[in-house]
Amino acid sequence: MRRRWLAAPLLAVVLVGCSSTQTTSITPPKPTTITAADQAQLSQAAVDTFASGLMDASATGSTPAVRSALTAGHQMHVTSVAFQYLDSIALTSTDLQQFGPSVWAAEISTSYRLPFDPGPTEMTIAMVFKPTASGAEIV
Repeated sequence: MRRRWLAAPLLAVVLVGCSSTQTTSITPPKPTTITAADQAQLSQAAVDTFASGLMDASATGSTPAVRSALTAGHQMHVTSVAFQYLDSIALTSTDLQQFGPSVWAAEISTSYRLPFDPGPTEMTIAMVFKPTASGAEIV
């Protein structure tokens, strides 16, 4: 019986010591918001880097798609290339599931020339981008 009386006050002291009336509020970090203007600027910088990589045989890409495209471009001996951001385009829910919620897509004007071409080939393509610590990269 005496042990129960000792355990009860000890338990009360532990519980009082563990509970505190002070509260500490920790504000969660806000998600990074990338505006449409930011996306345009980041997309253009990423395609400019990609264009430079196509002209540099030692360049390697950071994603499998970019590595594959650089390899193909180097093998075809691209003589000139240019990309221009045109506009953002919507992604489907399937795209977002595949690439993640932070990605965006853009319509890109492309111009390139191969050694045997009489002139540049021009077309508009879609590219998907994702933010990185230093900007954006092509997915």
